[in-house]
Amino acid sequence: MFTSSPNGPRIIEYLASIAPIFGGVVTGDEGEAYTTESDWGTQADWDAQASIRPAPKPWWKRELSRGKRLAVGLLLGALILLIREVFF
Repeated sequence: MFTSSPNGPRIIEYLASIAPIFGGVVTGDEGEAYTTESDWGTQADWDAQASIRPAPKPWWKRELSRGKRLAVGLLLGALILLIREVFF
């Protein structure tokens, strides 16, 4: 079984409870094994990790939505046509 980004210790606890039935072991991304309750922590630990937000990206690295990409494309196209008519 595989889960991506579990949102709390309940999922890991459930997987750790059924893993021995199938002869498996619950491991993390870095290879750490989750066998006891102290390994996967409490809900408060998970909430503390979730509250840490990454720094926002600078405006030039942010991805535009589809509507904004369309508007920018139309604006640039109109600007190119205007420059072409005025200078050439």
